Amino acid sequence: MERYLVPVYMPRMLFAGLRRFKRVFIPPPVQESVLDLSGSRDIEWSYIASRLPVGSGSVFDFGCGTGNMCIHAVQKGYRVMALDLEPGPFPWTHANVEIVRGDLLKLDLPEQAFDFVLNCSTVEHVGLAGRYGVAVEESDGDLAAMQRLRRMLKPSGKMCALASSVRTEKTSKITGRLHH
Repeated sequence: MERYLVPVYMPRMLFAGLRRFKRVFIPPPVQESVLDLSGSRDIEWSYIASRLPVGSGSVFDFGCGTGNMCIHAVQKGYRVMALDLEPGPFPWTHANVEIVRGDLLKLDLPEQAFDFVLNCSTVEHVGLAGRYGVAVEESDGDLAAMQRLRRMLKPSGKMCALASSVRTEKTSKITGRLHH
């Protein structure tokens, strides 16, 4: 059996009544809201990359992963120190990129050395037990990380940062200001 759709023209009031009658017997389909975050990291990287000006100097890429932000920084003229907690080989090399593996809070890293710190949705994971091999929960690990990153910046340095959740009371402890 084939099905054909044939347009039937009728007054709007009649159509509305028939539609209500139909919904009594056949409810509208429920559309499940599926949140698709695939590609969200690409959007975050693009946002951070767009905020990094062309120039020279040094960049610290916190939570570098496979180095997407490093590539942008090098292309814009910077030397990069890239840090990631995950062990393993880095997928590429460049003369202006130094890869460091380890914990931000435990490594001996230079202070007041960087023109920019890039922090793309990484700081909120610091201190969370069960994530990235962290065994012991540190409830203020994110605060300690932000304070450490702030000390790593030159006095005129800037941080380009994104975080998936913001705790304004905690943020004010770092910056000295409460943002709403």
